[in-house]
Amino acid sequence: IDPVEERLAAMSLREKVGQLFVVRVEALDPSGQSDSTRLTWTERQGLKEYPVGGIVVFRQNVKSPEQLKKLLADFQAASGTGLLTAVDEEGGSVARLANASGFDLPQYQSAQAVGTTGDPANARAMGQIIGGYLKTYGLNLDFAPVADVNTTPYRSSNATLVASAVQGFHDAGILCTLKHFPGHGDTAEDSHYGTASSTKTWTEMRETELKPFAAGIAAGADVVMTAHITTPNATQDGLPASLSYTMLTERLRG
Repeated sequence: IDPVEERLAAMSLREKVGQLFVVRVEALDPSGQSDSTRLTWTERQGLKEYPVGGIVVFRQNVKSPEQLKKLLADFQAASGTGLLTAVDEEGGSVARLANASGFDLPQYQSAQAVGTTGDPANARAMGQIIGGYLKTYGLNLDFAPVADVNTTPYRSSNATLVASAVQGFHDAGILCTLKHFPGHGDTAEDSHYGTASSTKTWTEMRETELKPFAAGIAAGADVVMTAHITTPNATQDGLPASLSYTMLTERLRG
């Protein structure tokens, strides 16, 4: 019997729905008074009421190596189903652990800097190193590597490097994520701060933006994170990719 199917068969509908959500640590305390660095009694109760599929660690949740290990171990012990424990650890400026005080971890200028070497072995080694230290703290999912293409100029080696990074994370026993589908590299805006849009057609995306995603998926990437960007010339629904049935179901899953 498939252990996953066996586990699912024993779960309630509420538990199954809960697995669809990966939330911030603080989201499990509706009072807004979360400590952020430890699992509180209120959060334990929140986890029972809302059996989420995972938690995401941000900078405010990271104070020291031992504190982080305890936080994640306590969350796993309190969960009835087991949790994805995720973090944004891309290397460079986006590295919640490597850039935190009290952690002596490898530092990278950026993943892009590693990519400019053009050597897949370097991308794989980066995945191995980052994935290796994430695992020691109890994390099991990294929201990396970024598969967005810098289209000015377009580097055709990007797809190979993304696939190599995926292999590196898997070498370390860490799940990994391709982001931000269908590609945020050609937008002038940043979707963290406002509306961002790509004017590419789907055919044009297939020729450039989608190649790293295709390579990463072929290499076994575990998760694809969608972008909050509109694609008016690739879809007709007017919705950002993260909410578009056409982009998510027909294009990505199809």
